[in-house]
Amino acid sequence: MSRDQSIRYGDLAIAVLENDAFKAAIETIQNEIIQEWRKTTKVEERECLFLSEKMLGRVLVELNRLASEGKMEAANLKRANSSPLQIFGR
Repeated sequence: MSRDQSIRYGDLAIAVLENDAFKAAIETIQNEIIQEWRKTTKVEERECLFLSEKMLGRVLVELNRLASEGKMEAANLKRANSSPLQIFGR
């Protein structure tokens, strides 16, 4: 992924993670999964719900990774653009 794309994806990931509707949706889904898991006694259903929760967590991990990577790339770009060596063409 290019630096520009990483920064853009990072900004988009941050916007998603900070979006109140997204946060509410994640919370609702997590609560529903937990409630269903508590109600069922079937092993297969519990396994499916466990995997659902795990995948939901994986989405959040990936969004946070993109956000962090984008922030780091933006900081690196800013540092590179303000480097004294850049002024003298080195």
